[in-house]
Parts: sequence; C-alpha cells; structure tokens
Amino acid sequence: MDWVLDLDLDFFVWPVKRDRPTRKRLPRNSWTHLATPADVRFFLQIRCHLNSDAKIRGRKLTEHSEAFETWSEWLGSGKLSHPFGVIHVDGHSDLGSGVNNTFEYLDELLALPLKKRSNPRMGRKALNSGNYLLAAIANRWLTHLSYVYPTDPTWAQRPFPPAGLPHQIFLNGDWRNEKIQLRGYEKKTLRLANSVPKVVEPPLSFNVIAGSDFEFSGFTHLVIAHSPQYTPETADPLLSVVKEFFILWGCLKGEIHERDDSRS
Repeated sequence: MDWVLDLDLDFFVWPVKRDRPTRKRLPRNSWTHLATPADVRFFLQIRCHLNSDAKIRGRKLTEHSEAFETWSEWLGSGKLSHPFGVIHVDGHSDLGSGVNNTFEYLDELLALPLKKRSNPRMGRKALNSGNYLLAAIANRWLTHLSYVYPTDPTWAQRPFPPAGLPHQIFLNGDWRNEKIQLRGYEKKTLRLANSVPKVVEPPLSFNVIAGSDFEFSGFTHLVIAHSPQYTPETADPLLSVVKEFFILWGCLKGEIHERDDSRS
C-alpha cells in the first residue's frame, strides 16, 4: 500500500494563522518562529525517514486543494495504489472548518454515485484548500488519515488537540473515536443531532498527532503545498529543501482554479 506525505509549508511557521481575509503574503509581525533549513531536513530525515539519496515521487503545489487533482491523476494512471494512506502534515486540518467551508458542497458530492464524485466543483464555496481531504474521502480513495499538527517550537506551550476538527464528519460527532464517517443530507437540511442523513459513507480510520511526537517510515509519495497566503516570503527557500527528497513527477496543466482563502 502507498503512503502519501501531504505536507504544507505553513507547518513550519509559528503561530498558525487561521482564516485570512487577504491573499497577500504573511507579514513579519504575524509570526514569531520560522523553521530553518536544518529544522526541515531534520523533520524529513528523522521524523519521516526520507533520504535525499533515495528520493520518492512527488510534486510541488501552490494551493493545497491541488492535492486532490494530483491524486486523481496518479490514481488514473496507476501511479498510486487504491486505496492509499495519507499523513497530513499541516497547520490546518483541511477537513471542512473555516470561512466559506459550509457542508453544502459535501451534500452535493455525496448525492452523486461514487463513480461521478471524482470531478467535483471547485472554488471558495465548493472544493477548496480547506476541505479537499473530505472530497478525497468521499471518493473512497483513502484507507487511513493522520493529521499531524504543529506545536510551539519554543516549548512555551504544551501540545494540545488542534482546531479545525468539525464534529459533523466524525463517528458519533467526536474525533476521539478515531473514525471519520461522512454523511450527506437532503438539500437545505440542517445538520442537527436528530437529522436523518440520505447517505452514510463507510468509516475511515483517523488519528491526530502532535508534530513533536510524530514519526513514520514508509512514505512512497510526497506533495508539498506552498500556501502563499499562510506563509511569509522568507519561508520560500524551505521549498527547495523539501525538493531534495522527491523526484518531480509531472505538473498540473494550466490554471488550477480560483485562489481560495478558505482554511481553518
């Protein structure tokens, strides 16, 4: 089985910025710590067991929602196993919480037959960088999802459960059950505790790990998202460090979709 390291550059910027109303780069007065190239290499070599002399296949993305299209392409060409595991290393969960991330798009997607879910609408009020993981789960591509969240690099704060874990997507409404179970409702149906879903998806195993506790070996693929609006320009050289560990494997053609600022 293949395992994808789904990495976002904002994992290396502290503190995490949530919903940003602007597309401009992160200003200097909004962050206190930026990882060094040595920090990033340590994470990739020690925490992820990657080796620059034995590169895995990967791709650099601009917006994290492009991961959905990348995985769809790789699956279609037989370059990625089905199903596959994802380790999501990010300052944001990308599981549907945040500005403009209503669950209406998910209801629309789940109402489709499984074979027709791989080409969803994209945009601020549809599939975007704040919810693309849900679209991948709705397509039943994943066999497991881990969310690795950043922790204070100064150790001034102890690790804590991160934000961005909406109760609507978890079995019995609680992420501590370590199961994601997507449910689709009729149009305009309120997602209340006693609402009856029209579609109930198979559960997916899930866990949450503090970045300071994370370690995993066995990655076969890597995607790295730049997420410019959540990272300062001074973080850009870190992309070159990540590129040391993967073989560039194709590029998405043309413009992906409108930029979105819909993360939690």
